[in-house]
Amino acid sequence: MTRMIDEYSPHVVAASYEGGCRIWLRFDDGIAGVVDVRDQVPRRGVLRKFWNPDFVAQVSHHGDQWTVEWPGNMDLDPMQLYCAVRGIQPPTYKQIDGVWKRVSPLVQRATTGRQFRPVRRTRAPLPRAGTPRRGPIPEISRFWSFRIRMRARAPGPAQLYVKSDRESAVLGISPPRVLRGRLEPYSARHISTWIRRHKPQLLGNWKRLQSGLPAKWIAPLR
Repeated sequence: MTRMIDEYSPHVVAASYEGGCRIWLRFDDGIAGVVDVRDQVPRRGVLRKFWNPDFVAQVSHHGDQWTVEWPGNMDLDPMQLYCAVRGIQPPTYKQIDGVWKRVSPLVQRATTGRQFRPVRRTRAPLPRAGTPRRGPIPEISRFWSFRIRMRARAPGPAQLYVKSDRESAVLGISPPRVLRGRLEPYSARHISTWIRRHKPQLLGNWKRLQSGLPAKWIAPLR
């Protein structure tokens, strides 16, 4: 039985360079395929690097990462890459019973009867006004073994990606709670303390990312 996208957070387990601006990826559920990164990011700003084959050739992956990385601490959203490999649209968000939930194209097709067909783009379109740009997930803090990242989603609640050598989770900010993944009680307690101490800065970063501005670095937990 195929696992539904809205219940799954993909992790890249292997990657290699395939020439041009293409990379081969394999995910933890066994799905594998080739992605042209030019189809995933707009050709503007710092993301223009992904249109340079010499830069794309420097792709790397380590066992403790959710996704692939490039020099300069640049990476791409693993869910976006996973959907590109499968040839389906990335998930969207819908408010259900007052809560923003991720809805996959598979669920949309089952409930609406609409068939989504992948369309290969030769040039990535510019994002619509007010829509956060998909692409590298900025790191906003790091302490102990935790790397904390934030990517704006529209619409949807503010979220943090927390990753360590042994743990990974997606956390809400208001209130601090684990939305997906798992953290040890000790880790969850300290990360929740950090979120409460820096809640204004975190929500400020969320608004900056939604406006297309870079996120600011936040002091680690002392």
